[in-house]
Amino acid sequence: MAKDDDPSDAIVAMIDQARDFAASADLDAQLIGRLSVIVEELVSNIVRHGGYDHSVTIELALRRTGPALEISIRDDSAPFDPTQANDFAGPDPVSGGGVGLELVRRMASKYDYVRENDRNCVRLVLE
Repeated sequence: MAKDDDPSDAIVAMIDQARDFAASADLDAQLIGRLSVIVEELVSNIVRHGGYDHSVTIELALRRTGPALEISIRDDSAPFDPTQANDFAGPDPVSGGGVGLELVRRMASKYDYVRENDRNCVRLVLE
């Protein structure tokens, strides 16, 4: 995504990619809902907070392994480990923000982060 692009276009494109995968993988409605929320929250954080001074590349990979769904989101934005944002005390009273990462944390049975080759790599498992 180029720095001057509308961030909502990137968010919608990633959600569409996730929904296309969900349809082809025959996911149940509850898993599709969780997948959509997770993709929207993580991708919107990347495009809104991570790439003000340059274009950002975001890659979404999805894989079904039995009843579980593996989600991988890689980006070249500013380093940020969303798994460490764990002091949730409720939404920010001014902006209302801060809820998304807590939702992601609660929806995933596995949630980890690494920084590899100047890229953020978030991996999640939904069961």
